[in-house]
This record gives sequence, structure tokens and C-alpha cells, in this order.
Amino acid sequence: SDLKGGIPILLRAIGYDIVFMLNLSAWLILPYILVYLLNRRLATILYITVSVILTLVYLGLVGYFVKALLPLGSDIFGYSITEIQHILNTSGGVTVMSVLPLVIFVALLIFMMIRSTYIRTRRPLVYTFTLVILISVFFSDLASPKAKDFKNDFAYYVAVNKLQFFTSKSYDYVFNDEGDADGLYDEYWYTEAGVPGMNGTSDDFTYSCTNQNFPFLHKEAARDVLGNFFTNNGVKPNIVLIIVESLGRGYSCEGALQGNFTPFLDSLSKHSLYWDNFISTAGRTFGVLPALTGSLPFGDKGFLDLGPNAPNHQSLIKLLKANGYSTSFYYGGNSNFDIMDVYLKKNGIDKITDEKSYGPGYSKLPSSESGFSWGYGDKELYRKSFEIINKENSNKPRLDIYLTVANHSPFLVANQDYYMQAFKRRMVEIHMNDEEKDNAQKYAKQYSCIMYTDDAIRQFIAAYKKRPDFKNTIFIITGDHRMPEIPIITQIDRFHVPFIIYSPMLKRTQRISSVSSHFDLTPSLLAFLNKNYGVQIPSQSAWIGSGLDTFRNFRSVHSYPLMPNKNELIDYIDKDYFIADKQVYKVSENLNLDPIDDEAVKSRILAKFADYKSKNQVATKSNRLIPDDVYNFKPTFMVNSK
Repeated sequence: SDLKGGIPILLRAIGYDIVFMLNLSAWLILPYILVYLLNRRLATILYITVSVILTLVYLGLVGYFVKALLPLGSDIFGYSITEIQHILNTSGGVTVMSVLPLVIFVALLIFMMIRSTYIRTRRPLVYTFTLVILISVFFSDLASPKAKDFKNDFAYYVAVNKLQFFTSKSYDYVFNDEGDADGLYDEYWYTEAGVPGMNGTSDDFTYSCTNQNFPFLHKEAARDVLGNFFTNNGVKPNIVLIIVESLGRGYSCEGALQGNFTPFLDSLSKHSLYWDNFISTAGRTFGVLPALTGSLPFGDKGFLDLGPNAPNHQSLIKLLKANGYSTSFYYGGNSNFDIMDVYLKKNGIDKITDEKSYGPGYSKLPSSESGFSWGYGDKELYRKSFEIINKENSNKPRLDIYLTVANHSPFLVANQDYYMQAFKRRMVEIHMNDEEKDNAQKYAKQYSCIMYTDDAIRQFIAAYKKRPDFKNTIFIITGDHRMPEIPIITQIDRFHVPFIIYSPMLKRTQRISSVSSHFDLTPSLLAFLNKNYGVQIPSQSAWIGSGLDTFRNFRSVHSYPLMPNKNELIDYIDKDYFIADKQVYKVSENLNLDPIDDEAVKSRILAKFADYKSKNQVATKSNRLIPDDVYNFKPTFMVNSK
């Protein structure tokens, strides 16, 4: 494929590599000359050592890109050594056969460098090359391509020099100041109005701070936008929240740009409330639980990373439990990954079921070459949950949260041959042409896992329909983020996920094209339960989201931050504008992005983004998210019972 301007990506990529290599040489040439004047042998050793290290790092970054289809940035600093090892194991780990070619390559590289030191080079050639290196510094911008100059983000990711991308992002991470929790704030973020901007109109999704000491605190003002869609039998409904690993909108449900490979979810969406322009708030799993169940700010590396030091906060889990709900979390892997279990326990979850809980009769996902498995697949996850729920036999309403693992590297599932064939049949069913089929075949393992995940949800819903409480259950299905291992089209594509609310209690269905996010679920769900079922909630909250927008046609009226990776709080959506790494885009129907150069718009959005970052630091580092009376809220029936 070609870049804008018709120049093939490969040629441009080579050009970026050459300019970056010259720039890098310019930074290294002065210390080399100084060492050379002191000790020629030491300079040779330094030259070989630095060259080998840089080559190894570069090859490692290229290898990461080949696996993830995303260049590695500063997000690596957001993970512990244990977590990095965990992630490496998913892609096959380090084996003798995987290391041997690299060892041979490095040995040849060192040999060639040593031999090169004995070759006499003419001085004019040396001087010319040195001059070219120094001049290249003035053209360093040519080594940093801009995403807007490419027809899609994947083309940009292919072209950019992976070492340049990593060093640039790492520099920004180390030297970028995100604000001081104890310092001064922008004057405009606190208003004396004390009343949220939500005034009951259909297009007002803003609020005003009510307490200068708690920058996110506002009067609870999310409207009940769901009640008119449901019948009400007076009994508190069960809430089943299914978070599907790497379920992106690009390959799910009607209109998917890369082919609809979730036939059941597509069918289910037509009997549901379905948002086709919905966005996750993070590009990795670390962001999904705090956003969906707490509408919480990010902190520095995601709210989960705050662990036991997280500020006092409210959540869907905590408030529903206080209102008599039984609360459970079901996961096929280790719930300590991303410190999810600490967050869940801090919110008082009644039961956590993870890979330690399964026991005999359950099979893990197939292992990678290194023997690693993420845990139990989606079908086993749902089967285990039924076993537990049936044993409990409780009359309490339930909040059951599921997080799946199958759509994850190394992309191995049980009975994979069957789902490979299902993937091939699906390409025919959705009328892919030969070129589209050839492209999709490159990601056959990924698509087969998506077909497995879709089939698992089909079986889960079918089994649930046999339960007596099915008639009183609301199912919410979404992806935690989009899968990066299938090429990402635009900067916002990695956040674009399906969002489905399905229930036999629905009296009408609707396809909704307005933009909402994971941040908006908890405010809207609590407003719905409060108005229709008497679920009691505090009069103030600190939700980042302001509620689901149920306007049928496309519009974008929300403003909130998005975090592609840990350590990379660089994206922000402001109504119908989106800023990604300081490039502004106009958002249009189907979440299409058009780059614009409007400094006034850019300045306004960056100011709002800086305002959020300032509040984020204050709230998460100084325990100033909500005051004690909101944190210790109890429904009146609990207070009166004591």
C-alpha cells in the first residue's frame, strides 16, 4: 500500500531509518572522537559495544512490532519485571532456537566491525561522511513522520523507525511534567456555580465542580436515559457485565470495516440497545474495570496501578452491594494481573473466581511454545460461573462481572481447527472479495479466536435463557479495547468497541450512533436503578463520565481523556474533535477522523486536557476524589437497621 503522495511505505521507511541513523551518529560522534584521542583501542571497544547494543535494541523493537503490530513506546515503563515476563511468555517466551539466530547475527556483526577497524579509509571520505552526519541534525524532523501524512495509522506504524519512536516516547515520559498534586491549578477549573451543567436538555453533558478541595466532585446529575426502554416489574434486575478481551468494532457487528466476524453478537445487537460508535477509555485491559465500574480517573499508570494507595472512591460494585446485591467477578486468568484483585477487594466484591478456583473438570487454553497459557477459555469461564451461581441459590439480585482472556496472544483456543473453518466460511458469508480474503488470512488465528469468543457468548446466553431469573436479567456486553494484532486503521480505532445492552425486559430496541464511552456506563446504570428500582446513591459523585447518550443519529457531545497505554495519557476527545499525541482530528460519522490544522481548536483542547491532568494528579495523589461522607454513604435502610 502507498502513502499519501504515492510513495511506497517501504521506501519512506528506509528514508526515515537513514535520517535517524545519521542523527544518532551525530550525537555519538563527539564522545567517540574524545575517547579516540585518549585511547584508540578503547574507542574501538566503545564503538563496537554501542553498535551492538543499539542493534539488539532495534531488532527487539522490530520483533515487538511484528508481534503486536504497534511500535513500543513508553508503556513498557508501566509494567513490572514480572508482568513483562508474563507478556513475553504469551508470545512464545525465550527459547534456545529463538535466541540462536540472534547470537549468530551478533557474532557476525562484531566480526565485521572488528575487521572494519583495520580497513584504511581515505580522509576526504571520512570528512565528507562526518559533514553529512553533522548536517543531518538540521533535518532531524525528517526522521519523525507524522501520522496525518499517511492514509491510515497502520501505514504510519510500519514506516516509523521503531528505535526513534521508542526513544521519543521515552523522552516524553521522563521529562514531561504532568502537574503537581500540591501545586496551583488553572483558575478556570473550579466554578462557584456548584450546579452541574446537566440541566435536563438532550445535549448538555457537562457538570461543574462543587468543592474546590475535590476537583472532580459534582452533584449527581446523570439522567435516567434507559428507563423508557425497559418494562419494570418492581424487582431489582440482575446485572451481567461481560467484558470481552480485545473485542473491537473493526471486526464485530454490522458495518465492521475489516469484516463482521461475530455473527451471534451481530444478531443479538438487533434485539438490543446497541451503540455502534462506542469507545473504550484505554488501549489495554488495565483501564476497563475502573472505567466501566467506577468512571474513575487514570492516575499516572491507570487507576488499578494505584493499588492499596488508590484514593477513596465509589463504584457500581460498592453501591450495588450496599443496596442488597450479591457481587461477583469471574476471570479465566490470574486476577492479580494489573492488580485487578486489589481494586475489586477495595470495592468490597463478594467473590472473585480466577484460575486458582477452577479445579478438576476444567481445561485451560492451549499453551504457547514456552508452555504458557493465559488461563481458562471463555466457555470454561461461563460454565464455571453457572456452577457457582447454582450452588449459591440466593434470592439476592446479582451483579456478575466477567472478563475473558481467549482473544489474546498466542491466540490459541480449544478446538481451533473448527473455528478456523468457521472463519473461512464467514469470509464467504459476508461476501469478501479475493483481496479482502487474502488480507484477512494473514490474521487467521486472531479471527478464529474471535469466532470462538462469539460462539462462547452464544452458548452462554442460550444457557442463561433456561434459568428462571433470565426474565429479570440485563446483559451488558463490550470489549475492553480493540485488538492491536489486527492492523489498526486510525488513532481512535484502537478504542472503538461494540456496546450492547440486551435483556428480555427490553420493550423496544434501538441502534444508537451517538458517541459514548466506558466512563458513561456507571452513571447511567445507577441513575436507571435509582429512578426505577429505588437503588439509593449519594447525592454527589466524582464520575468522569456524565452518562450514556441515547441519541439515535451520529453526534459526539462528551469530553474525556483516553489512555492508549500505561504512561501514555496523550489522547483526548472533546465533542466532535479528537486529539492524539498533539495532532487534532475532526470526528465524523463511523468515528472517521480527518486531520485538521487549527491552532485555536488545538489550544482549546490542550487546555481542557491539561485541566483534566491537573485534576487527575490532585485527586489520585492526595486522596481528594470524594469526601468521607460520599465514600461512607449507606442506603437509609442500612442505617435504620442498626
